[in-house]
Amino acid sequence: MNKVTAVLIMICLSIGILAEAAAPKSAPEPPRDLAIEMGAPFHDNMILQREMDVPIWGWSKPGAEVTVEFAGQKVSAKAGADGKWMLKLKPLKASAEEREMLITDSSGKKEILKGVLVGEVWMCSGQSNMQWLSSSCIVGRKLQPEILARIEAGEEKKPIIREVKVTNKFSSLYPSYRVKAKWSEEWGGMSAVAFAFIYEVAKEMQVPVGIVNCAFSTTQIQAWVPREGFAAGQDEYTKAIYQKILESDHATPEHKAAWAQFEKDVLEWGIESKARVAEGKAALDRPKVPGNMSGNRDATWMCNGKITPMAPYAIRGAIWNQGYASQNEGLVYRNNLHSLVRGWRAIWNDPELPVYFHQFYSLKGGDGLTLSSGAEMRLGTWLAHMDIPNAAMASQIDIVGGVHYYNKAVPGQRLALHALKNEYGKKVIANGPMYKGYKVKGDKLILELDHADGLCVGQSHTVKGGYADPVQIDDGEEQVKLFWLADKDYTWHKASVKIGRDEIILTADGLKEPRGVAYAYECTGARPGIYNKAMLPLTPFVVYDHKLVVSDQWDLDHIKIPGIQEPFEFMTWPLEYMPLADEEVDPKTYGLQGEYYKLWLLAPQFAHNCVIQAGSPVRVYGKAIPKSVVTLRFAGFEKSLTMADEQDEWEIALPAMKASAEPHLLHVTCTLDGKLAHERKISNVVVGDVWYVAATEFKVERGPGVPQSGPAPLEAWEGRNPQLRMLTSGGRRAEDMPQRFKMNASGNPISRFFTRWAPVTGLTQELAERIHAKTKGPVGVIVLDPGTVSPIKEWVGYEHLAKVKAWKSDYDQLYPRYAADPEAYVKNSEGYVKAWQEYWKSVKTDPGFETGAMAKFPGAVTVDTKATRIYNQSICGVSPGNFKGIICLTGKGFVMEDEGAGFAEQFAVMANCWKDSFAWGGEVEDPYFIYAMPSKALAPKISVPKGIRGDSSGFQINDWMKIESKRTKEGVETTLCDNVMKLIDHAVEEVY
Repeated sequence: MNKVTAVLIMICLSIGILAEAAAPKSAPEPPRDLAIEMGAPFHDNMILQREMDVPIWGWSKPGAEVTVEFAGQKVSAKAGADGKWMLKLKPLKASAEEREMLITDSSGKKEILKGVLVGEVWMCSGQSNMQWLSSSCIVGRKLQPEILARIEAGEEKKPIIREVKVTNKFSSLYPSYRVKAKWSEEWGGMSAVAFAFIYEVAKEMQVPVGIVNCAFSTTQIQAWVPREGFAAGQDEYTKAIYQKILESDHATPEHKAAWAQFEKDVLEWGIESKARVAEGKAALDRPKVPGNMSGNRDATWMCNGKITPMAPYAIRGAIWNQGYASQNEGLVYRNNLHSLVRGWRAIWNDPELPVYFHQFYSLKGGDGLTLSSGAEMRLGTWLAHMDIPNAAMASQIDIVGGVHYYNKAVPGQRLALHALKNEYGKKVIANGPMYKGYKVKGDKLILELDHADGLCVGQSHTVKGGYADPVQIDDGEEQVKLFWLADKDYTWHKASVKIGRDEIILTADGLKEPRGVAYAYECTGARPGIYNKAMLPLTPFVVYDHKLVVSDQWDLDHIKIPGIQEPFEFMTWPLEYMPLADEEVDPKTYGLQGEYYKLWLLAPQFAHNCVIQAGSPVRVYGKAIPKSVVTLRFAGFEKSLTMADEQDEWEIALPAMKASAEPHLLHVTCTLDGKLAHERKISNVVVGDVWYVAATEFKVERGPGVPQSGPAPLEAWEGRNPQLRMLTSGGRRAEDMPQRFKMNASGNPISRFFTRWAPVTGLTQELAERIHAKTKGPVGVIVLDPGTVSPIKEWVGYEHLAKVKAWKSDYDQLYPRYAADPEAYVKNSEGYVKAWQEYWKSVKTDPGFETGAMAKFPGAVTVDTKATRIYNQSICGVSPGNFKGIICLTGKGFVMEDEGAGFAEQFAVMANCWKDSFAWGGEVEDPYFIYAMPSKALAPKISVPKGIRGDSSGFQINDWMKIESKRTKEGVETTLCDNVMKLIDHAVEEVY
């Protein structure tokens, strides 16, 4: 076959995989029911582990004799009192021949499992980067097509790879055993990392290979640790986790004591909170639930639901890929890896079970130096690699990506090197270079490394056009900018690199006596770095005076594991940050500012490029630290206020200002004991007219992006009028409880999904241009749209629900959640205690009760109504609004339940609710309210609302409004229907 043909085949195969990945996925068919209940992994098309005893188990009637026949063996076992039986087949030889396994029991039942193979089996576990499907990354879009092309060309034999997953268990408080699982040969639906790993095994060993897939997204490492792993821990950190597990085990005295105290604390909380609320104070924080009950991803839960049902299925070993959800925990990742491996070995009854794990990848990469928790998590991983027998680490520091990195081939292949070397006897290099020690000779620091054969400079490729395999850079020493040397004053200097045979010689300008050395502590990313001849990267480290550096004494106190001899000494860094020579360290990364860098100091509408209302006082507000001082500066105005002991929200009114396109800086600081804790500098703020638009049933096209952090240049408007601006948000539009500050899903004010002001487009452009034509000044439009058909009650605040008789049931349902009066705290606390008592009663009396829905606090109970949810975010999130006008683009959801019979009353309540929320009263003008009034052709029973306070005006529509957007080569093209355009014209004429 010529190269052109091979390439065409590869492209066709790739397109097939891509099309399959892009096509809508229907729910996979569950595995067929078996006549004899078997353990989760025993089903059709399974692959059994060769050359070791093979446990097989299931359930029958107590006392029944069960017989398994396979590959010439016939073995029997008797079911115990609980019906469970287990037997073992003697070691099997590898076989690609599909054979049948016969299972019979003494009651006459019979089952035949078909398509059974024998080869190599590995378990994979972790969070979403291990769960990620091959079809959704480079493994399915490049690696697998290339393999299939080689197979088609006759260059290699197609490997037999199968994967099994638990199909009906998400998570569990207690170990799950009787669940179902299914084997599949669909490559695109397999774990990408595990496929890249197992393919290397299949290619080398030429036997069938199986993957036992136990992975799930957004999970910390503790969730995957069996109870046995924590129970055997001797360090204080692990003992504390095990204590929580005991507190959640209803059969233990720890449980009885912890929950008796919890119930007492909750009842006392209700009484004290009642008294505080009656005095106008905030309620106390509710007592935390004891045990490992913070959610169904707490310690052991995922292991109980997905790994325990698979054990002790015969496997050669296990691989682990996780870290994103644990990166804020730092060095104790070492302890958790010990618990993980120890626990897996316990439930597999194999004290030498091989376990290979990844060192966390590079979220961004840089050449700075900080003691971040993510970097210390990598250090903990490296320490565990040295501590745990029959375990090893594959570094990913040169693999770059966000939450889910695209290149999952190289990480899987690096793990495979350990398996090929240690389990299959292949002569490969599996470890990258690692810190060993250093010597100082004059101004030179000579770095000694393990696994350093063939040291060189390399750089990982970007994914485009390749796999991100690193390549050697000839004469590349000058390109390496990742080394630092420290002086006697703890200041770090950029180091120059000279590579020797198995050592690296480092010097720094002006540094005569180096005391410490660091490498790539912010990861290498795609930057030139140090590799060995196998092109495996040097592991990051920070050392001072020959001691590994950590950021906090707490870490040292908690990573100590009895019985383990430390290969290195440790020291806590004596400063709050790492001083860098000739560079200023960002104060937001350490100390007080580092602690409060996520403070919601300003409400969401006050972001770069915002417009604030002209002609009346403007209320600026946000969150601050109790007892701190908040200072606001804007256009020559300055005012400070001191927060009270329990006060965490502040408000300062700017005086009325004339409309002006002159950009100003809005600067707000929060100081605690005279020290800056947080500040926000909002640039390019102008004064003009601000309008709020509620688009009730269609998504409004967002304008071109403008950077949300740092000054945004006016050039971002690209020929658009810089005076016309709109507030956009990538966040939610609805919440269960009122949210004045959280306008995005993450709750992080520096999130890329947070609110930002951008150029107007579509609807907002039409409105802003007409207003600007009247006022000649800046115009800001805040448009929020849930994008769903919604009734009026979803747009109304809780207290206003009581004003409409038809909403009484919604109001009553939500009463416990909102705790509208002091008595509710007592009632809710009593209800909460009772709910937990019922929960534990169910656990104790129902043997099949493994997890269930945990008890809910009555104030957060799930309800049938969606009333208030849109108000809680889309209205409350920008209240007070300081608006000139409000436009409600009424949708059919407002009338669909009763053909408009209740519209007049309900709409008037909603309008007044908005006015109460947006308006300030006193000197602030009541915002003008404009709304679309459906005609009787749309809602036969409708009538005009009465009782809307202040200025308001309805505009009749005979057809439901539409906004259509489509993407073209020139950008987004938006079409507004005539009644939308007429409503805009009406609004502008009414107000101006």
